[in-house]
Amino acid sequence: MVNERLHPIPENRYLNCIRCGLCLAVCPTYREYLSETASPRGRVALARKCMEGDLHLSPNLAEQMNSCFACMACSEICPVGIQPAGLAVDMRQVEEQSRPAAWKGHLFQGLI
Repeated sequence: MVNERLHPIPENRYLNCIRCGLCLAVCPTYREYLSETASPRGRVALARKCMEGDLHLSPNLAEQMNSCFACMACSEICPVGIQPAGLAVDMRQVEEQSRPAAWKGHLFQGLI
């Protein structure tokens, strides 16, 4: 079942990954951290889990998505045309929209 809050993200951004690993060799964050979650393949897997409702938006998930430089090297090398960098940007936007606006807290704080 697809998470309705995340529905605007196209399924081809996360469902078609064949987990070949070609993106690992060109990803600067993976080369730096040597962590699957810091790789395009890992970010796609995290996004898929989130979209399927198995993982919730969280600061940790946002941190993983924000570690992407959006250099697009992964998108250029992907044999099935997935755009992991674009997916990371989409997930950042969804996470930002899910957070309560900071100004609302300040506004209501003065009323109490």
